Amino acid sequence: MATTIVPDKTRDQQRFAAFVLMAGLTVGLLFHARLWIFDANGLSVGSGRLPYWDFANLWAGSKMAITGQVHDLFDVEAYRANLRAMFSPLLPDQEWSYPPSIILLGAPLAMLNIFAAYLLWTTGSVALLHFAIRPLRLPKWVHLAVVLSPAVLINARLGQNGSLTAAC
Repeated sequence: MATTIVPDKTRDQQRFAAFVLMAGLTVGLLFHARLWIFDANGLSVGSGRLPYWDFANLWAGSKMAITGQVHDLFDVEAYRANLRAMFSPLLPDQEWSYPPSIILLGAPLAMLNIFAAYLLWTTGSVALLHFAIRPLRLPKWVHLAVVLSPAVLINARLGQNGSLTAAC
């Protein structure tokens, strides 16, 4: 079996890439953790909103739909009133921003509590992204950099659908 010799320059580049990746992950995870500290009103001390801001729309809108309140999704004031009843009376304004077809994905999640649903949504969409890029046979560090990129971490922070969209 032949031994592969890696030039020092390549090894230094790999170490630097690993350092940047770890530093970025550390900062991102610390910021993410701060989002999950709540004030007395049920809002994040890190953002003044819900920590899963975008996902709250999918979850709450789907919950409204499965309880027969689909019409409230398209009545801004009724939608906001429902959200404030679910989360906090001080919740900043939000609007339903999805096509009705997304309820097909959101309805099963709306049967869980929001934190469990958020975790399932986030880990599931990142896993789908991982499986979608596997056929590209990228070097492992590039694959990891894609799956843990700032875009994916921001999607995870807000519960957005970008990882799912990228996977598709």
